[in-house]
Amino acid sequence: MISPADIRIWRSAMQRKSRTAFNVLHNSEAKWKRYSTECKEAAVDTVNLYLSGRQVPSLSLCGQPDQQALCTAALLKLTKQMAQSCARLTSVLDSLAGEVACMRVAASNMEELYLGGYLPSTSQTGSFYPPVSSVNPTPTTPSGSVFNVLSLKTLVSLACEYVTMYENELNVKSQLGKDLLSLVKESESAGECDVKACLDVYTSSLLVEPMIDTRRLEEINTMLDNEFKTNSY
Repeated sequence: MISPADIRIWRSAMQRKSRTAFNVLHNSEAKWKRYSTECKEAAVDTVNLYLSGRQVPSLSLCGQPDQQALCTAALLKLTKQMAQSCARLTSVLDSLAGEVACMRVAASNMEELYLGGYLPSTSQTGSFYPPVSSVNPTPTTPSGSVFNVLSLKTLVSLACEYVTMYENELNVKSQLGKDLLSLVKESESAGECDVKACLDVYTSSLLVEPMIDTRRLEEINTMLDNEFKTNSY
């Protein structure tokens, strides 16, 4: 039997930990949006430099005697710039992955609080009820609300749903980025139309972010606003 004193201690701890977890989610989401914009810009720069480099050999400089030298110098410069742009794209994709990792840790920490049965015991100061196991197959945390209405189980579910969207979107971006970098680095036979088509798909996916349900995110944020009674997590 869980005493009222235990429940008060538990609620206070869970409120603090829940706010911390959702703070991490929202901070990482803000950084994600910034990195996502940089990712699109880097992709566009990379492809534009690649297309420009392909056009250099066919340029006509009105019979300039040093035309070949000028084309060679221009090509070298474009190649260097494209390498820098590719590195920037790779770096931004890594940054996106880092933010998703932070989200995943925050959600996992909340899930562990629920599944682990982290409930301080007033009869054993500093100890906790046993975690979920074959001996103790169900969480020992109270089933009541953490703040006003939502239970800890519901808050964990919302956090995991939040993170899953960004994990799926990261997978899309990573694969598109990998394909794009492979195309501009290795393909010599592909025509400009092929590259432009790839760019269109890539930029469209970046702009739309098909794996992120913005309406559902708004619903979750509204639920959290009502639960926490504040716009700041």
